[in-house]
Amino acid sequence: MRAYVLGSMMLWSAFFLIWYLLTLYTASNDLEEIRPGPAGATVMSASRCGVELAALLAMGDKLLKAGGPEVPADLRANIEHCISLDAASRDTLMKTQLIRFFPARGLPP
Repeated sequence: MRAYVLGSMMLWSAFFLIWYLLTLYTASNDLEEIRPGPAGATVMSASRCGVELAALLAMGDKLLKAGGPEVPADLRANIEHCISLDAASRDTLMKTQLIRFFPARGLPP
C-alpha cells in the first residue's frame, strides 16, 4: 500500500511539474509577442497619413449622420498622430466637420 501511495504521489508530481513548466514556457512566448516595439512614437510618412485621412473622410458622412459614433481606435490613433505632426493632414481635417471627433491637444494654438 505504501508503494502505491508513493508511486501515485510521484506520478502526480511529475504531471504537475510538466504542466507548470509548459505553462511558464507558453507564458514567456506570449510576453515576447506583446512586448512593445522600440521606444518613441512610430514615424508615419506623409503618404501613410494621406491614406489614413482618406479612410476617415470616406466614412465621414456615416460618422456625421449617426451623431458621432466612435471612430475605430487604431484609425483614431493614426489620425491623432498625423494631425499632430503633418501640417497638410491637419489643414485638410480642419476644413471638414470631422475635426470635432479629435481632441484639441494635438492641434497647434
